[in-house]
Order: sequence, then structure tokens, then C-alpha cells
Amino acid sequence: MSLVNPALDPFSLADPTQRADCGHESGDHLCISVDSWWADLNYYPSAIPFLAMVDSGIMGISSDNVTFLSPSKDQMNFCYNVSSCYSSFPDTMKKWNKFYQSYSRNFDDLLKYLWVAHVSSLKVARKKFHNRLQHYSKQEAEFKSSRALFVDYLAPPLFPSALIRTYGLQKGLPTQMLVSGNKAPFISDFTGFQNTVLLGVNFLHKVYKYTGKLTNSGKQKKSHNGKFENYCIIQFSRYYLPFTLVLLRKKKYIYFLYIYIYIYLISIP
Repeated sequence: MSLVNPALDPFSLADPTQRADCGHESGDHLCISVDSWWADLNYYPSAIPFLAMVDSGIMGISSDNVTFLSPSKDQMNFCYNVSSCYSSFPDTMKKWNKFYQSYSRNFDDLLKYLWVAHVSSLKVARKKFHNRLQHYSKQEAEFKSSRALFVDYLAPPLFPSALIRTYGLQKGLPTQMLVSGNKAPFISDFTGFQNTVLLGVNFLHKVYKYTGKLTNSGKQKKSHNGKFENYCIIQFSRYYLPFTLVLLRKKKYIYFLYIYIYIYLISIP
């Protein structure tokens, strides 16, 4: 299976417009299309952290020695070296630099700075490449928006994004590009876990879309052992349709403690 086969890979780097064979098996299957939403979105949480790490001095190389090649078009949508990224996205670069400078702190502090920087990178990318969603099916575009929003709510409870836990979470993501007619939790070639995750993240996005408001407050609560645990309360409200979701980070896991849902919210078109 090609790593970038758009029919099998939800993070397809292929050209979604079908105007070129970039990334498709019929052409250069290793090509990364500048029109791919997944490719564009992942550039910022990849390139900016790397350049910030170079700038922090951790790698022991001069920032003048690192410059990325630009794509064949839309060059102004990206930055390519430390100076251009600082010029275009100073706040995001500073947040990543602060993360690298905090390596001697405890694990919770590292997670805090990591999530602040990561969310900042995604915010830049989502704003820049929102127009790319028009190249995908309605179902795929909704999933992309839903997943991006969901990341915002993994951050306040400081989800421990270690490799093993992230891999476990990735198992819930779709294994193919969504097409017309795909409706969770009734997609026959998805696992039960994948259907549940897709339904959940789409529901989160739907409530946000129809309420126009999502209040997210990160707090601390003292546990039985005297230590403070991070938790997050997300409050949705739309007239008489309240929805409260409490996330608690305890022993490096996130638990959904309480979900109160009016079932017919799910049926909102």
C-alpha cells in the first residue's frame, strides 16, 4: 500500500483536486501536493518546531545553515527558515522556543508548554488553509474540521502525547478518505472504535457550530494524595440545550467523567 494513497490514507498527501497525479499511484506516489489540506496543515506543526529547535541551540548548528525548499506555487503560505518564520509567526516561534528552553522542568510543565506551542501552530495552519477543504467531500471536510477542533480540547487537560498513547488514539481515526454516504456510526468497513471516535469528534464540532460558543476552562483540583490534577470543563449552551463535558487528567490518562446530552442534539443536520 502506498503511504500516500488517497483511497486508503486519511492523512493523504496527494493532490485532492485531481488536476495532477502528485501523490497518486498513477503518478509520483511519493510526491507531496501543495494542495493537500493534510500536507499543508502538518507543515506548521512540523517545520516550525524544528526551526525553533535549531534556533534554541539544542542541535548545535547555526540557524543560517537551515533553509527548506519552497513548493512550486503558493510560496507565500509558508516560511522556510528561522528568520522568515520569526518574521511571519513570531508568537508561535517564541512558544516553541520556550518549550525547548523548559527541558529541565518536570513532565507537567513540558506538557503545558508543548500543548501551548502545538495549538498555536495549528491555529496558524487552520486559518491559512481553510479554503483547501473545498476539494474534499462534505464528510471528509467535516472530519478534518472536527479533528482540528478536537485537538484544542486535548490541550487544557494536558493529554500526555507520548508515542504509545498517541498511537492508541490514532487507531480511532478513519483508515480511508471519507466519501458521500459515510455516516458514523454506520460505516461498515470501519471498526467500532473508529465509528465511535468519528461520531464523537463530529458531534463536538456540530455543537460548536450550532451554538457558536464553546467555553473551555482549565483548572486544578487537589487529589487524595495531596497533588494537583489538571482538569478541564467544557460547557456548551444553546437556549434550552445544555451539554457539559468534564475531562480529568489523572495518572496520565483522560477520563470522560460526566456527559449529559440531549440525544436529539446528534440529529441536528
